[in-house]
Amino acid sequence: MQSINLEAVRGQVLKFMESLGIQPKDESVIMLDGELHRYRTHDDRAGEMSGAYCVYPEGLPAGFVQDWRKGIKETWRYDTSVLNDEERSYFNSEEFRQRAESERKKAEAHREALRAQRTQLARQLWERLPEAPETHPYLMRKNVKSYGLRYNPETGSLAVPLRNEKGQLMSIQWIPTEPEKHKQFYEGATLKGSYWSAGLEHLDNLDKKDKDTDIVILLGEGYATMSKVRELTGYPVAAAMSCSRLKEIARVLREAYPKSKLVICADNDKGTELKLGHNPGLRAAQSVVKCGLAVGYVYPEFSDGEEGTDWDDYALIKGDNAASMTLRENIFGVLQAERRAYYESRAQELGILHSEKFSEFVKPKGGVSWLIDGWLPSEGTVMLFAPSGSGKSFLTIDMAFAVACPEVSEWQGQSVQKHGTVIYFAGEGQLGMRKRCAGLAAARGIDPTAVKMYIVSETLSIDDRDLDAGVRRAIANIGMLASDVVMIVFDTTNCYMSGDENKTVDATNYLRCCKVAGSEFGCMVYIVNHTGLSQETQNRARGSSAFKAAVDVEMKVSKAGWILTLEMTKSKDSELAPAKKFRLETVEVPGYFDATGRPETTCVLMDAFDLPEADLREKTAGGSEEFALRTYSEAAKEYGELIQTESGREVVRVRAEDWRKVCYLLSSADNPSTKRSVFSRVRKKLYETLQKLSKDETDGQEYYRLNPCGDAYELEIITHIHNRMREV
Repeated sequence: MQSINLEAVRGQVLKFMESLGIQPKDESVIMLDGELHRYRTHDDRAGEMSGAYCVYPEGLPAGFVQDWRKGIKETWRYDTSVLNDEERSYFNSEEFRQRAESERKKAEAHREALRAQRTQLARQLWERLPEAPETHPYLMRKNVKSYGLRYNPETGSLAVPLRNEKGQLMSIQWIPTEPEKHKQFYEGATLKGSYWSAGLEHLDNLDKKDKDTDIVILLGEGYATMSKVRELTGYPVAAAMSCSRLKEIARVLREAYPKSKLVICADNDKGTELKLGHNPGLRAAQSVVKCGLAVGYVYPEFSDGEEGTDWDDYALIKGDNAASMTLRENIFGVLQAERRAYYESRAQELGILHSEKFSEFVKPKGGVSWLIDGWLPSEGTVMLFAPSGSGKSFLTIDMAFAVACPEVSEWQGQSVQKHGTVIYFAGEGQLGMRKRCAGLAAARGIDPTAVKMYIVSETLSIDDRDLDAGVRRAIANIGMLASDVVMIVFDTTNCYMSGDENKTVDATNYLRCCKVAGSEFGCMVYIVNHTGLSQETQNRARGSSAFKAAVDVEMKVSKAGWILTLEMTKSKDSELAPAKKFRLETVEVPGYFDATGRPETTCVLMDAFDLPEADLREKTAGGSEEFALRTYSEAAKEYGELIQTESGREVVRVRAEDWRKVCYLLSSADNPSTKRSVFSRVRKKLYETLQKLSKDETDGQEYYRLNPCGDAYELEIITHIHNRMREV
């Protein structure tokens, strides 16, 4: 059975080394046994062994050669071109392949057995060696401590234990006393996956919970370097014993400590770089980082004339204190850079938020941009709140109309600075909304086709947990309607919020969804809200305080008779605008008629600044009617039920006791007797004076029924009851 001549193999290996410029000083040292060997190259100084090789002779011989100083590492394969046709045919046959595979397995098993034997001998020798004294010449020369070292009393060489990730001793590195002699490993013992370490044994004793936290481990080349790094930083350290083994040991440490942040403390081989044009220490560290095994690397920088390569040399030149400060700062910089890179990657994945440096942030930007000067900003969130029946929808429609109509240059004396499309989500009283819009256009003398506004008459929960059914659906529909959206109105919060408005988490989520919609189109979102029922809640919006905290502008509407007062209660980026007063003026709605053929009416907002003071007092004197309507409205929304008249029309009725309860709650009177008098007057006002209610009895209970009026007041109550019934 044919086989390849080993002398021919040796010749090819030597020729390959020579072609790379790393031929051995002594060619007789080359052994073809599948083991890693170090050798002195032709240009190494005495005591240096920068060359290494490993050649597997089984089958078609192959292996690698390298020179760590020159940064060369190349694979080698036997050149079959020197074979004749018969030999080449045989070496390419299945018979040879099977034979070579069998020989390879046998040889590897033999090599493994020999390594195991040599490792066992190394362990036995280690047990007999005494602890190294701190006065050992090498430790003194390098100004480092002994971290678990021993020494050979016969030769004086230091013994550095090389262990695997389980802490088992696998080999020994011998460091001779004389500086001109080179270091050696215990011949034949297992070197793969073994390293020296200090501080890692503490990590092995941590609970699993603690092991899951981030751990910083520093990895470098040799003992002196990493023992000094341990002393300077206090971090756990490991030494791979050569730059060529950094990647191998980094992989071992990552597998053993998967949550660790590995930082390479690289050698700075600047002398080699000046001679050969490359830096082996930095190149090896960069390779480890590039593979994702380490988060970064640090290296010492030396001034001209300073001879050194590693952090121990740096400490000898600069002193331990300066070296410690520099090394710690460099490590901190690497960890911070890794942290920033992690968050940058996550931000790119999840969406980058707009941010500015303080110096840029404080530069003048030209002030607040407005839709309506001083009242409605062009971006952000605005909330208007008021009790039921206070005219908040009249005011909201009036503002939206001014923004949506390019022909309108002022809103109630305030400049309209930007026009565009308004998307108005009208959740309550759509029939009343039609009349209000038609009446407003007629009163202002504006052709409805000139108004860039869409009315969305369908309700949806924009804060739905299923975003496709909530805010995404709203955004899709808004984007379908127009591309120049400047204002989105949600009237009212109750119709577009599924969560509990009294819970901060739900209120915050609703407002977040509003802001998502506004951000999508770069526009302002305007939400309409009610006040609470009790007297003490009349000056704030109903629900969580998160509403006021999150909005950019908050406004309050109050009503006395036909007079509305608009107050700004919050403006995040500007001064509060002065309060404005308006009057509600009744107008006929062109084209709208009731069942008897009479023209239907609605109200439009008119500035009240030109009304005489006596007229204002006269208009506001009927405040009891407003209070009566409000108490009945709130009672109907909370406790009312729907019944059908003989004609089949839906009407609302409320139990007298429920109306009384709400009236007492809203009344500012403290005396029970006074509260009873207030309810008596309220009931008389609506039932007898205004004849807006009918009274009947069912099962001994007294009920008051709203007489059909067909206006927004009635529709708002009916819509609210329908929504309440759906929620139940």
